[in-house]
Amino acid sequence: MESPSRVRELFRGFGPLFARQLMSWSVFLQTDHAIKVKIRQVYDIKDNEPIPSRLLLPASALVALCNTTMVMPLDCIKT
Repeated sequence: MESPSRVRELFRGFGPLFARQLMSWSVFLQTDHAIKVKIRQVYDIKDNEPIPSRLLLPASALVALCNTTMVMPLDCIKT
């Protein structure tokens, strides 16, 4: 039978990892939505029309930059 310390050891670091992933998804989804809304406003694209790829590529790079900038400091937390 496994001792409680082995089970606890198995889940060590889960809390900080979960918090990091929660922040990562929150930042990604909010930034992605905000940038796509802004693109639709600036280029007068209706909600039922797709955003052209030539606009999505730089938008995705900006989303990735924002997400990395917000989440990378959490990678330095020691578990």
